[in-house]
Amino acid sequence: MNDLKTPVARLLRLARSARDGWKDKALERQQRLRAAQVRIRDLEHSRSYWKTRALAAEGGASARAAADGGDGEDGDEEPPPWRRRCRRGSPTTAIAWR
Repeated sequence: MNDLKTPVARLLRLARSARDGWKDKALERQQRLRAAQVRIRDLEHSRSYWKTRALAAEGGASARAAADGGDGEDGDEEPPPWRRRCRRGSPTTAIAWR
């Protein structure tokens, strides 16, 4: 142990601070994790709420179009890009919801 250039007292002080500091780091990490979990939960609720509202509004719009005569729903035309549905898990799904 005599081959160390750093004084032993300094090494002990650093070891003690590292030992005592893990609790603070763990607590801070736990708080950040909890905050992230709460944020994710809130965003998922918000997204499902707005998705439900959008689908309801879209359903109301298509019901009104059908009541007006339904011209424009031939089935031969491709829908505009914002009306296309992506299958869950397809590569375009991730892009569409970003």
